Amino acid sequence: MKVLWISPKLPYPPESGDKLRQFNLIRHLSSGVDISLIAFALTKEEEVQSKHMEQYCGKVRTFFSPNPSYVERIRSILTTGNPYYVSRYQDLAVAAYIRDEIETFQPDLVQIEHTYMAEYLRKIPPDLERPSILTKHNIDADLALQNYRLADSSVRKVFWWLEWKKMSLYEPYVDNLFSSVVVMSEIDKAEILRRKKPPSVVNVVENGVDTVKLQPLAPVYDPVMLFIGALDYLPNQDAANYLCRDIFPLIKKSFQNAGILLVGRKPSPEILGLASEAVEVWGDVPEVEPFYRRASIAVVPLRAGSGSRLKILEAMALGRPVVSTTKGAEGLEIEAGKDFLAADAPAAFAESIKMLFNEPGLYQNISSHARKTVEEKYDWSEAARKMSAIYDRLCATGGRR
Repeated sequence: MKVLWISPKLPYPPESGDKLRQFNLIRHLSSGVDISLIAFALTKEEEVQSKHMEQYCGKVRTFFSPNPSYVERIRSILTTGNPYYVSRYQDLAVAAYIRDEIETFQPDLVQIEHTYMAEYLRKIPPDLERPSILTKHNIDADLALQNYRLADSSVRKVFWWLEWKKMSLYEPYVDNLFSSVVVMSEIDKAEILRRKKPPSVVNVVENGVDTVKLQPLAPVYDPVMLFIGALDYLPNQDAANYLCRDIFPLIKKSFQNAGILLVGRKPSPEILGLASEAVEVWGDVPEVEPFYRRASIAVVPLRAGSGSRLKILEAMALGRPVVSTTKGAEGLEIEAGKDFLAADAPAAFAESIKMLFNEPGLYQNISSHARKTVEEKYDWSEAARKMSAIYDRLCATGGRR
């Protein structure tokens, strides 16, 4: 089996949700699938990381794509008909390379990660067409709408409003071009199937964790909370602000020595401004496990976003009980009260955190039940098995929808 895998991000280092997913699926699939990876590098330093993927891919080719400012983004979205992120990743050299690679590599199917990369399928000539998969890490129109609501400046609001309007038209159209659409959860699948003209094949391949590598850590009873996420992503920025400004003051009333660890790539100036004696901000760390060792619980105070949260599954695997909003746990088959504690209002969220600090029995029960759940439902090997089965079905039918 040969797969041409096209991504807007090099999956190494696996420092964010979509990169973690791609890295682990490629790692597990590589034993039976020959993968040719095409990915964008957003920094020159990132390009050198491609060698880490060569142990799992027969070929890795990266293309450099610098990250523009918001002003440049506004200019682009005002002057192009497609959503900004579609235009952002369009490159004639990439399209030409894809055509050449199909001719030389002769893949059995083409897999494209993220809706905004779907345009590359349209660049493939009819005589080179293959069965195709679009992996949707988010419902992008819905995510753009949520970002519009979260935007804290008029420039950002204009940007995300235009992105929402354009993506609302673009996304349903391109989804129907693929032999199969793959989403992270049954919730995302149901959302797509509610459309007037949904794709004919929508498969769910859940996210996962490496339950062999990630073993439960010893309990920590110091009142330290950990929030992990890409800190250049608006929903995570909103969650960090919500945690520090609305929830944390309520916890400090009972636990004067309480602390927060905010960990994730590219923290914005606003996130860096949250740092204090009680709040540590760590950006672009090589490993997150040392921070789990320091923290007693993981918190996911998300109020926006889509897909499913790898940060929750990682915490569950490592034996750290989780307090999450309903939105944060959306898309995961986990049970509130057994696998995690759910709370949405600041007072309820703070109270759930204090319960875990105060009740070792509850702490242990949540941790052990959550670990069992990820072992049974969310190991990456199971996600890879489901993806491999989709490959087999598509190749057997020639990708007919």
